[in-house]
Formats: sequence, structure tokens, C-alpha cells
Amino acid sequence: MDSEEAFQTPKVPELLRWLAVIGLKNVCLYDMEGVLKPSEEVITKVIKCSR
Repeated sequence: MDSEEAFQTPKVPELLRWLAVIGLKNVCLYDMEGVLKPSEEVITKVIKCSR
């Protein structure tokens, strides 16, 4: 997922849910431009719910 796609923040939790479904246990989100920072709380909730 590139920075331009990250601006569509609803796609990030969707991606994380999909990765959890297929059994991926570790994901690193590298956000060089800080695009995801405003959505950090939502993304964290998705991660916790997926466990």
C-alpha cells in the first residue's frame, strides 16, 4: 500500500482485517509521510478486535 492509497484510510483497517483472516500475525505499517497518524486510534482498535 503506497502513501496515496493510505489517504483512503478506510482501506487500511480493511486490509488489516483481511490479513488477520488469512492468519498473518505480524504487520508493520511504515508511514513515512504521517498519513495514517490521524487514524491511529481506529487502526489500533481494528488490530485489537482482530486478535
